Amino acid sequence: MSNRSKSPVTQTLSDRTVAALTRDLEAAEVEAYAIEQLCWLLDYAHSHELSLKSLAKAVGISQGVISQMFNARYPGNYNLRARKIEAFRLDESKRALFGGRDDFVETELARSLFITFDRARFDRRIHRIESPEQLGKSRVGVEYARCNNGGRTLLVTLKPGMTSRPCGVFLRELALACGCHNFKSRKIIDLRFDIQEALSLCDLIIIDEFHQAESWPDREVRELLNFIRTDLHADGARGVVLIATNADVFAMLDSFRRRTRYNLGQLLGRMCNEKHVISPDDIPEADVRALIERYYHPGKRALAKLFDLTTRPHLGHFGLLLDILNRAWTECKLNNSAMTDQLVLDIARETIEDIDAIEKDLKLRKDPRP
Repeated sequence: MSNRSKSPVTQTLSDRTVAALTRDLEAAEVEAYAIEQLCWLLDYAHSHELSLKSLAKAVGISQGVISQMFNARYPGNYNLRARKIEAFRLDESKRALFGGRDDFVETELARSLFITFDRARFDRRIHRIESPEQLGKSRVGVEYARCNNGGRTLLVTLKPGMTSRPCGVFLRELALACGCHNFKSRKIIDLRFDIQEALSLCDLIIIDEFHQAESWPDREVRELLNFIRTDLHADGARGVVLIATNADVFAMLDSFRRRTRYNLGQLLGRMCNEKHVISPDDIPEADVRALIERYYHPGKRALAKLFDLTTRPHLGHFGLLLDILNRAWTECKLNNSAMTDQLVLDIARETIEDIDAIEKDLKLRKDPRP
């Protein structure tokens, strides 16, 4: 049997101290930003008595990567991982403040989206998810990206065309999702090298709010579509999911093709023929109950009324439901009281009355005749 002393790689988290970690990382010339995040993470693991496996699952970084970073032997970019730790740190501070009411709930709709994300990861094609607003698509995408360790899934959200170069904004958002740090003054062409480095670890890209590209100049849409095909999908290097609200992705692309003569065939050839469409009719009562129970346990009558509101068209669905629950929760916190069905239903009634009044006012403005 070997008499060698225990290697740092085999040390458990309890063996590591913040002081020793700081010393080792400084010796490895790791930047101060990454050192700060890693020291916080080690202290968090100690205070919550987490194993390396449990810590990796909580943060969303693979166990092997965390072990290498804690031993100052990680061969990759420390700052890319530190960004993910910082995001987890922010989530934990919110959880401490709000008592976990913003925790993700795995609903039936969420599980159906997880299947589409998994399929895109495995078949390495471009998939489409379409639905009305406020049905939880973005929240599910964020959770899926968080749970896939080691940066294997990245999510980036398109912004409306408020500038002449919205594709440049998209690339900066993608760089941020990749974990690039201190990039504000850098040129886009330089950022693409960092993005390519991060993409080498990635097998799925989720692009949320894809319908925003409808407001972009045609030259920017062309640049976005070329980037999706050549850099993101990259002939099957990774899957891509396009999430659109109140829009048909194929119709958007076909309209762009007809007015610009863009060669859409190369992109369509990489796209899955079937699209995942979510309708308010698909919302099960169990999903509504699960979201409500983050706040309190409703009675049957209250659950039925809230379910009816959630499934009504053009009322915001899960967004409306959570707005009502947030108002009730805030009022109870301020008054140091418990949430009740009566309070929640009163706020729901007031909310609908406000919406009806706004709609009536808008109709009068359009047609002021008596």
